Amino acid sequence: MNTNVTVVVDEKTGLTVRPSKKNPEFSYVVIEQMAPEIKQGWVSTKKLTNLVQGPTKSLLELEKKGFFNTLTGKIIVLESLEPFNEKMPHLDLKMAGDTGVVCMVGDKPIYRVTDYVYDLNKHSEFIKHTNGADIRAVQAGGAVSAQATPEAVQSLDAFTEAPIEAEVVSEDASPF
Repeated sequence: MNTNVTVVVDEKTGLTVRPSKKNPEFSYVVIEQMAPEIKQGWVSTKKLTNLVQGPTKSLLELEKKGFFNTLTGKIIVLESLEPFNEKMPHLDLKMAGDTGVVCMVGDKPIYRVTDYVYDLNKHSEFIKHTNGADIRAVQAGGAVSAQATPEAVQSLDAFTEAPIEAEVVSEDASPF
């Protein structure tokens, strides 16, 4: 098991601790891990990312002490039929690749986030989607019917732009 979680340095600024554009009292650090995944006997490597967020002063102190040099733990994926963020649930919708289709179980969208954990025995929690026909239709150049996409998901303006992995998605979505 790969327990090598690394910090991603901002390519433009060279910073590890990235200040919020809205409030410089808060910052975040992007961490990533290359994790092997075996599905139906085929192995692939997935890049998982997560944000470590907090007061800028605290993150800078941790950086100065070398905390981010050695991160022992792993990044896991958590999926749920209930939103992780009640105020902005569209930010965590699980998307089927770049199709623009939200992964569903019946008429409920699947929500997906990543989390950094110290416990190496914890594992990702996945939910199998049931709208494979819609995904295949879009991949084949078709469109998803309004019937196949419930009103709750249709009403979310930004749902087609929400990435699967953790990122700062919208300036309005976070205090950062």
